[in-house]
Amino acid sequence: METTHPSIVKTLEQRAFDDPNRPAFIFVNENRERLVLTRQQVWDYSRNVAALLRKSGLEKGDVIYTALPNSPQRLMGMFGTITAGCITMAAQSCMADGSDLISSLNRGQATGIILSPSDPKGAFSILKPRLQKNDQASGEVSCQEVPTLKHIFSWTLGNWNNFLEMLEDCGKETLWHEAIDPNDVCAYMSTSGSSGVVKLVPFNSKVLMAAADQLIGTLKPTRYFCDLDLAWISGFPHVYLTQGSTRVLLDRGGNIPEDSAELQWKTAVQENCDLCFTAPKYLMEFSRVYSQSKDGVIGSYKLKRVISAGGTTTRKHARAALGKITDELIIVYGSTEGCITTRNVIKSIEEYEDFNNGFPVRNTEVKVVGLDNKEVPTGELGEIVFQTKLTLHQYVNDSENTSKTFDPDGWVRLNDVGKVNHKGQVFVMGRNQFAISKGTTVLYPEVIESMVRKCSGVKDVAIVGVPDDEMVEEMCALVVKQPDADISEQDVRAHCENVTIHDSPLIPKYFLFVDTFPVTKREKLDRVAIKRLACKMLNF
Repeated sequence: METTHPSIVKTLEQRAFDDPNRPAFIFVNENRERLVLTRQQVWDYSRNVAALLRKSGLEKGDVIYTALPNSPQRLMGMFGTITAGCITMAAQSCMADGSDLISSLNRGQATGIILSPSDPKGAFSILKPRLQKNDQASGEVSCQEVPTLKHIFSWTLGNWNNFLEMLEDCGKETLWHEAIDPNDVCAYMSTSGSSGVVKLVPFNSKVLMAAADQLIGTLKPTRYFCDLDLAWISGFPHVYLTQGSTRVLLDRGGNIPEDSAELQWKTAVQENCDLCFTAPKYLMEFSRVYSQSKDGVIGSYKLKRVISAGGTTTRKHARAALGKITDELIIVYGSTEGCITTRNVIKSIEEYEDFNNGFPVRNTEVKVVGLDNKEVPTGELGEIVFQTKLTLHQYVNDSENTSKTFDPDGWVRLNDVGKVNHKGQVFVMGRNQFAISKGTTVLYPEVIESMVRKCSGVKDVAIVGVPDDEMVEEMCALVVKQPDADISEQDVRAHCENVTIHDSPLIPKYFLFVDTFPVTKREKLDRVAIKRLACKMLNF
C-alpha cells in the first residue's frame, strides 16, 4: 500500500516538534470543564505510558486491552501502548456473563489490561472473580481463563490532575519508538457485535493513517468535534495525526448523561468546531437542540460539514440536518474490516435517496453479486462485496470467520445487501442475516423502516422477524414515538397500508411501542437484542 505517512509514533513526535503548544485534544466533562492537551503533552504523556508498560516487563508486540470509555486516560493508554511498540486492543462485552469478553481476550492473547476498578459495569467486574492472583501493589495477576494475562493497570477516571501527575512520575520511554515500522501491527479493533459475534481486526499504522485520508477526503478541518468511540475506525484519533486538526470530545469517564445530544451540540458550538463526526441518530437530536435553544449562538451556529457514520442515514436524518446545523452532509459506508468504502456528499435534500451511500472511495472497488457469485445487472439487489488496500485481510486468531469474510482473490464479504445504480452509486439496504423470511418473500427491514418513519408522530422504528407457524416469520414493528405524540397502533397501521414494495402492501402483523431500542456500543441497532425483546413482549 502506497502511503506518505510514517508510523503513528513518529507522527506523534513530529506533531509535537512542529507546533508544541497547539491544542491537540480538548476534553469536556459533564460540568463543561475543559482539559486541553497540547501536541507536546500528548507526545510526552504517550512516552510516560510507554515507560510504565516497559518497566512492568511488557515487550514489543505484547497486546494491551484498554478497557476504558472515551477519556484522557483512554487516549493516552492507546497512544502510550503504541509508543511502547505494543498492540492496543479494543474489545467489548455484549453478553451479561462477560463470556464474549473473555473469548476476545483469549483470541487477542492479551498480556495486559488498562481499566478502571470503579466502573461497575466495566472489565474489572467481569475479571475480578476470575483472577487467581491479584497483586494490587505490582499489578501482576493470573487468570486460568485468560492464561496470557499478566498485568492489570488500574487508572481512576474523572480526576484529570491526579492522572496526569501519575504519568509524569513514570519517566519517558526512549528505547522503542525509533524501531517501530509503519507496517507493524499496532491495534486490534473489535467489530460492532451487531451480528451477535464480536471479532477482532488487526491494523498497522499505514492502514489507520490512510483510513483518515479516505474518511475526510480533501477536507482540512481546523477544529472538529468527534465523540465517536476512540477504538472505532471513524473515531480513532487518526485525523489529528494526518491533518494536525484539534479534536474536541466528551470525557465519558465521568457522569455524562445517557442522552448527551444537548451537551455534544453545545460543546461543538462553544469550541467553534467547523466539522463534526457523528452517528445518524444524533443528526435529528442536534437539530432538535438547535431549534429549541433560546441561546442565539446555540440556535444559529452552523457547521461547515457533518460526517454521518455508523448506521443507516435516511432522508429524515438528512432533512433534519441540512439547512440547520450544516449545509453539507457527508454520509460514509464503512466497516472495521474495510475502513471507509463509499462517501456521499449531500448539499440538498433533493439530491438524496434513502440508502444511497455514494461512490466508492479511492483505491476501493465495489460490486454486487448474486448467489452464483456473478455480478448482477445494474439496479438489481445482491450481496455487496468490495476490494480495498485498507485491510490486512484477516481476523485475529479466527481462521473460520476469516475464510468466510476475506476471499482469497481479495474481495471482502460482510453479508450486506444492496445495489449499484447507473451512476455507480452504492445503495446499502441491510444485511442478509437480518432479512425476514415471510412465506416465499424475503424482506429487508431497513427498507420498510425508512417508509414507516415517515408516519406522523413516529420518532424511530425497528422491524424484526418473529416466529410464525404458517409464514415462517412475520414482521413485528417496534415503534418509538416522538415526544408528546398522541399516536396509536391503528394510526401506524393505517400509514403502513401505503407502504408498498412492488405494489404489494407491507403491514407488520405486530406493533409494539417502546421507549428506546437496544443498541451496540457503536450506536448501531442491536437487532439480535431487539428481536429477543420483541419475542419476550409477545410471549413467544
